[in-house]
Parts: sequence; structure tokens; C-alpha cells
Amino acid sequence: NRSSDLFDLAVTIASQVTSPGWGWMVVQQATTLWESWHGSQFVGVSSRNHIMFGGQGPWYYQAVAGINMADGGLGWDRIRIQPRLTQNTTLVSVSATVGTYRGEIYSSWAQAGHVCGSSDENGAVTLQCPTGGVVSGVVFASYGTPNGSCGHFQVFNCSSTNSASVVEKMCMGKSSCTIQEIGRAVQ
Repeated sequence: NRSSDLFDLAVTIASQVTSPGWGWMVVQQATTLWESWHGSQFVGVSSRNHIMFGGQGPWYYQAVAGINMADGGLGWDRIRIQPRLTQNTTLVSVSATVGTYRGEIYSSWAQAGHVCGSSDENGAVTLQCPTGGVVSGVVFASYGTPNGSCGHFQVFNCSSTNSASVVEKMCMGKSSCTIQEIGRAVQ
């Protein structure tokens, strides 16, 4: 569909190291965003410190990593983690952290379909699969503070021993599920 095609095109522009693309600016040793896609480190075409192509920041954590406030949420008390997966093979994994006054929110995914998310206590996290997808397994869940990172979480302290089974009952086979007052992490 058109939305997926445009998303894949945006991922291509964000990740390619040829012009046009932000990667091109990195390859050219740019330390700021340029005003134009054209030029190189040796051939200046226009301003070398211009925000013209700089509005992509929220796109990375909202669309690519999928961190958003859930409908009806106020002040990040309800979070929806719904990453957009891409057919672009140059982007194989994503992780992002958004700092809020309630604490950090973390999302991570890999092309293999592995999605992680976390939030601080006293909130709700909604896990939303891409269109047509359903939750097929819960590898780790903690209603406490875990150690590690996505794919490598370990129970640390103050965690219930049945966290994963509770989340499985709530989420397995569903395209979307909401976990209330999550202590920290789900993968």
C-alpha cells in the first residue's frame, strides 16, 4: 500500500550513503545538516548549518521505533509501542529511548520480529503488532527493574516470578494488548 511504500522510501533516504540522504552528509564528514542534498565536503553548494532537512527527529522514535502516547493518555501515563517494520534490508534493527517526566520509555525491534518495550511504573503500555501480525511469544517480562537490554534482559530486583505468564495470558494471539502498571520491560 502507499503508506508502506512511502515509509520504505523514507527509510531509504534516511539510511543511504549516497545523495540524497542523511547518510551522504555523514560520509562527507558533515557535523551539521546541510541546506541542500548536493555538494560534498570539497564542493560547497549552500549553507552547511541549516535545519531545512532536520525535521525527521520525531519520525525516528514515533514511526520507526514506535514510541507514542496512547489514545486518551496524558503526560505519558499510557504508552503505545507500535514500530513500523520496513522491507528495506539496510535497516535490520532499531532501538530508541524517549525521556519523559515519568521516566524513560524504551522500544527496540529487529527484522526477525523481536520487539521490546519498557516504561517506568504506574502507567500502561500497549503493544501493537504491524498489520496482520499477532503476538506469538513472550520471552521476558518483568514487573520489577530488570538488568540488560532488549534480547538480553535478566531479572534484577523486585520482580514477580510469574510476570511472563501474566503477559502471555494478556497478549498471546492478539494484534494488540495493554499491560497496566508495567514495572519495566517486556520482550
